[in-house]
Amino acid sequence: MIETDDTRKEVAEPFRTDETPTESSLRNAGRAALLSLTGLVLSWIFGILFLTSGGIYAPLSDLGSLVYKLPLVVVAWILYRIYRPTAPAVSRAVFALGVAGIGVSVVAGVGLAANDLGAPVGTAGAFLAGQRIGSLVVGIWLLAVSGQELLAKAFDRRVAVAGIVAGSGMVLLQSSLLIGGVGHPGFGLGSIVQLTGTLLWSIWIGRRFLAGWGALRSASETTSAD
Repeated sequence: MIETDDTRKEVAEPFRTDETPTESSLRNAGRAALLSLTGLVLSWIFGILFLTSGGIYAPLSDLGSLVYKLPLVVVAWILYRIYRPTAPAVSRAVFALGVAGIGVSVVAGVGLAANDLGAPVGTAGAFLAGQRIGSLVVGIWLLAVSGQELLAKAFDRRVAVAGIVAGSGMVLLQSSLLIGGVGHPGFGLGSIVQLTGTLLWSIWIGRRFLAGWGALRSASETTSAD
């Protein structure tokens, strides 16, 4: 079969309906993805400073983690709306998984920050475990939503691959922390893989979102032509 512009469009836009996000919603998701990346970088910087110097860097790291996680709700919502037309039930389950992980992590992070600032609102150890469990679930969500991308092809393939790397790193990192803390052998590797994958995923998906539907169609058409 010889591909024409019309047949490519049919392949390229099975995920776009009247219910999918507007151009402004996509751009807001792009800003959210880049803001999330900023929060992750700040969280890591302050976390390293806390391990070496202690003091005020602990709550700053917690706040950086909140800036990382909260914008992901916007990204998760837009991805759900993009993938929903082709797989409604799976998309709902993946979205619910992401929101649950983000929610647990954020609530635990607020508790940790409050304790670090001298206003105990519960057991710090429980909040720390909750933050790690929530982050582990977020990692699983990243793997799941990247799997959806491999099938839907709304972006180009590298977005899905970067998401799989980021999710795998997060799962390895948080599992290592839950099992053995920072002394676990998987801590270092998980940290590097998560940070590298998240950096690439956030930048690539953020740029696609900011460029609007035209960029998504272009990426999908390129994948279809391959």
